[in-house]
Amino acid sequence: MYTLWQWLLFFYIYSFIGWIWESCYVSVQKRRWVNRGFLNGPFLPIYGCGALAVLISTITVRENVFLIFLFGMTGATILEYFTGWGMEKLFKVKYWDYSRQPFNLNGHICLLASLGWGLFAVIMVRGIHIPVEWAVQALPGTIGESVAFGFTIYMSVDFTLSFREAMDMREMLEKLQESKDYIRRMQKRLEVISAVASDEYQQYLLSREQKKANRRERFADNLSAMRTARKKLLEELWNKAEALKSGNENVIELKDGIRRELLKMSERRTKEYKKIVGHLRRNPKVISKKYQEVLDDIKKLL
Repeated sequence: MYTLWQWLLFFYIYSFIGWIWESCYVSVQKRRWVNRGFLNGPFLPIYGCGALAVLISTITVRENVFLIFLFGMTGATILEYFTGWGMEKLFKVKYWDYSRQPFNLNGHICLLASLGWGLFAVIMVRGIHIPVEWAVQALPGTIGESVAFGFTIYMSVDFTLSFREAMDMREMLEKLQESKDYIRRMQKRLEVISAVASDEYQQYLLSREQKKANRRERFADNLSAMRTARKKLLEELWNKAEALKSGNENVIELKDGIRRELLKMSERRTKEYKKIVGHLRRNPKVISKKYQEVLDDIKKLL
């Protein structure tokens, strides 16, 4: 029915229309302009792919509105699920999430969104696609192929850069989470060492007072025993001092480790943050099961 370059142009046109819709919708919610989407440019491929899925699945039923709704909804919903699932597996984040919507499946699709795809299928096939189809088919073959080729090159470059940004974001989230986990472990060890050192010091004070009392009682009867006790006390004092010194060294080491990790986190936020800030701003609703805590920390800086 259509040539390859016509299918490509349909994909780019509907990706652009989807970008306009999403950007305007999110911008109204955020009360500021948001260049929405995975790519840097004005295209949302999920809408382009959804449009192609609708066109392909409804080719034989375009005269039946109900079947357009049903087939379009089914094709687009399947595409949306596997696209969301694949992106989460690859990038470790969800670029859209329907978890709070009723009748959702793993947050990738939900009944309301599927009904929206069905409505979109009817509006597109019986309305929007008629002038779009006419305009694309009116293009001479050579011009149409050149335009399709030009957009293909552009989107390939954009996709490559955006893919790299997403992978950089995944890498940074992993490193930040590792740093946070390390700091938590070091802080717990620091608390344990501080508690043990404090208990040992208190026990030492009690022991010293008790030994002094015993020494005074035995002084009149046995001067030699007093000297022995004094020597033993000095030895214990030395051992406790060494133990406390060792504990202090451990504390210093732990504090230095925490300081180093905080410095690493700071460096990553000044260098790597700059690389992915645009990506997160284009996708303000991105979430992650594994890295949500550090993801929230980064979003606070946006």
